[in-house]
Amino acid sequence: MKKTVFFFIVVVTLLLSVSFVSASQKNYEPGFNDEDVKVISLDDIKRGTVAHELIINQSSQQHNYLNDYGATLRYLGSGRLDGLGYTRTGQNVDTINTIMYLQQYDESRRLWVSIHTISNTLNNASYSQVTRSYSVPVGARYRLQVIHEATVGGQIERISTYSSVANTY
Repeated sequence: MKKTVFFFIVVVTLLLSVSFVSASQKNYEPGFNDEDVKVISLDDIKRGTVAHELIINQSSQQHNYLNDYGATLRYLGSGRLDGLGYTRTGQNVDTINTIMYLQQYDESRRLWVSIHTISNTLNNASYSQVTRSYSVPVGARYRLQVIHEATVGGQIERISTYSSVANTY
């Protein structure tokens, strides 16, 4: 009985998260179009679809080494943001790199401007992560852009992901 109640709470939470993220992106993301919305079914949740897949833009491009990556930005209130970017490969690679840019939307120029950067580069590893807390002025929109890179034998695989937008109004 406890497992059933727990599963129901998880499913409802995920479905509400999907609705909130989709709505917030549609209302606040410049250049947003309906093709960017990822709709998941209850069957996807039962098979183990994880939450980070619901709030990042992942490419359908196939990679030899990059197989899991993401970007998450959370607004905690009072101008405080928590950011996370990670990159995972299926095996140790020569170099794995995660570069995270905090970006603020410039209303007057109608473009995203990078205001903070942090990175983590590791050799002979399969996982790289960066986390950072930020204090920012309220009254603006923020997002993360994360560059994920894996280098093997001089060949670089690279993909960029974006978090959902944090609205601090």
